[in-house]
Amino acid sequence: MIPATSYQIIYISIVGILTILTLLSLQAKPKKAFAAALILCITCSLLIGFRPIHGIFIDMLNYSQYYNIIYGDFFSFNLSSENLIFDNFFSFLASLKIDISLFFFLIAFIYFGGIYISSVKIFPYNSALAFLIYLAAFSTFSYGTNGIKAGAAASLFLVALAYTDRKVVAFTFLALSLGFHHSMILPITAYFCVQIYRKPAIYISFWCLCFVISFLNIQALQIFLGELLGANADGYLTNNESLSSNSTIKGFRIDFILYSIMPILVGCYFILYRKIFDDLYLRLWCIYTLVNSIWLLCMYAEFTNRIAYLSWFIYPVVLIYPFLKFNYSPKRISHLKTAAFLHFSFTLFMIVIYYGI
Repeated sequence: MIPATSYQIIYISIVGILTILTLLSLQAKPKKAFAAALILCITCSLLIGFRPIHGIFIDMLNYSQYYNIIYGDFFSFNLSSENLIFDNFFSFLASLKIDISLFFFLIAFIYFGGIYISSVKIFPYNSALAFLIYLAAFSTFSYGTNGIKAGAAASLFLVALAYTDRKVVAFTFLALSLGFHHSMILPITAYFCVQIYRKPAIYISFWCLCFVISFLNIQALQIFLGELLGANADGYLTNNESLSSNSTIKGFRIDFILYSIMPILVGCYFILYRKIFDDLYLRLWCIYTLVNSIWLLCMYAEFTNRIAYLSWFIYPVVLIYPFLKFNYSPKRISHLKTAAFLHFSFTLFMIVIYYGI
């Protein structure tokens, strides 16, 4: 059995090797790679889904303990559940006395399956590479092993984004996403805002305004957002300790900002400067920019990384989209390789150097 402490380094090693091999064999005229992406999806689901129950996966340990408490209990659908679909699905499996490992595998399969489906739909001729780039993102492993409820919800939201051209499918997956985790109300609200209005200059102006407000640390806005969204954010914004204690406030996260701004800058270049974009990319970019703007206003909250994830889970798609989809330059393949390499290098740096794993 693989030691629990080795899972992340094994995961990132596999992703890194496959990414490098894929980039080395990349051609100007890519071919469909559904099968390769599907094999990778199943492999990740098995690897992560059947990981050992260990304290290093705190979220997993908590779910396991509660699962054992309700194991074999009579199931009745609870309409008052905070996360209607996820909570009832969890209780239903426990009532059937299904092994907890199968539950974690099914959640992992939903998580990686949603990423796979969105990669295939958005990037049909680069699905394997798109899938690998998503796997290499900074938050992908952590939300596949900790924060699994939010990770699965985000993955379902990605499917809704991919099927924006098919409203019934998109709205179904938006509902599923919200049913898995209530925090998805923020991206879903952004989704509908962008459906109505998507002038990129307004969204980047709003992001800049939020940056200034965050830099000045106007906490009145954070408190207002907490009152508005607190019931849907697990107390991330309204936690009194996070607002009053210097020991828990993370402060002005310039590192998070520098990371978050990259897809925004790439979008500014292609959308505002080069005037090269399509409708789906514009929607994705506007949603990402809007949700990330709200995170800026919540930067001083206790669990700022969890709020940031509500935009970060769209990050890899928005970042790599123009390099994979737009034929804007004879050097496009070179630019794509550079972007993918830097994207993976950042994650590797954070894992090996910053967190010292």
